[in-house]
Amino acid sequence: MAEHIELDRTFWPVEADKELDPETIRTMVALGVDQQISWNKLLGKPRIVILGEPGTGKTEELSAVTKRLRNAGNPAFFCRIELLQELDLRQSFDIGTPLEFDAWLAGDQEGYFFLDSVERIIGCLAA
Repeated sequence: MAEHIELDRTFWPVEADKELDPETIRTMVALGVDQQISWNKLLGKPRIVILGEPGTGKTEELSAVTKRLRNAGNPAFFCRIELLQELDLRQSFDIGTPLEFDAWLAGDQEGYFFLDSVERIIGCLAA
């Protein structure tokens, strides 16, 4: 398995009343009209959603951030949303264990949950 390379990734905020074209967003950031957001700032928010094209590394990024938080002593868990359809949350962790989850619940420390979704590529054949 390849080792994760830290990219110091930043993110663009997406708001309902703003232009969503990536090139427009890049231009706005370059001109100082809008700001990119770092992981540190994102992790201070109660909830976030990360959107991106398939294959851009979202799963690897979420997994790496989960591991980084855990290495720093923070309760952090990673699981795939589709597993929650059939499994209890405690049994669905890719990173984290049921014992760690129960210990976190019994304590008062803030925790982090990263839920990943499989991208489904749907194709059709023209007749």
